[in-house]
Amino acid sequence: MRFPIEGSIDDFFSMKISDMINMFRAGLRALTPIADRALLGWRDIEVHDDWDHLANCLYEVFVSRPVAMDARAPREAKQLPRYEFRPDSYHDHSWIVVSTSSGEQYAFVRLLPGDGEFDKVEAVEVDPKTGRPGDAVTLPLSGQEFLLVRRYDDGDSEIVTEVAPIE
Repeated sequence: MRFPIEGSIDDFFSMKISDMINMFRAGLRALTPIADRALLGWRDIEVHDDWDHLANCLYEVFVSRPVAMDARAPREAKQLPRYEFRPDSYHDHSWIVVSTSSGEQYAFVRLLPGDGEFDKVEAVEVDPKTGRPGDAVTLPLSGQEFLLVRRYDDGDSEIVTEVAPIE
C-alpha cells in the first residue's frame, strides 16, 4: 500500500543500491565474531540455521525494506526474493542486479563468507524471456555495481541505481 507524500520527492534522502549492499556486508562482517562466541557457524561448510536467520534479517533491514519503501517508485513493485533464494522465475520478483565492469548482468543471490570478509558475490544469470535463473557465478565484490530491477504486475520494469526509502 502506498500513501500520498507531501513535499517534493527530491527532498528525500536517497541511497545507492551499491551502498545498501555494502552496509549489509558490514553488518555480516560485524556479526561474525559474535556468532563465533555463540557457536553459530557462519562459514559455508558449517552454517547454522540461526546464522541464516540473522543474515536474512540484516538483508531485510538494509536492502529489502528500503527498496520496498522507495518514495520514488511510481507504484507498488514486486518484492525482492529472500536472501540466498533462487526463485523459479525472476519475472515474479524485482531483483538486485550485479553489473560487472564488462557489462554483464546477473541476479544477486548472496555474499559468500570466505574467511569472514564476505568479499565475493554469488549471482545467477537470468534468461530474459523466461526469467528462469541459470548457472551460478562467483564474482569479486570489488568493482561491481549493484542496481535494482523493479518489476510491476503489468509486466513493466525499470532499472534504478538508488532508492529514497520512507517509513
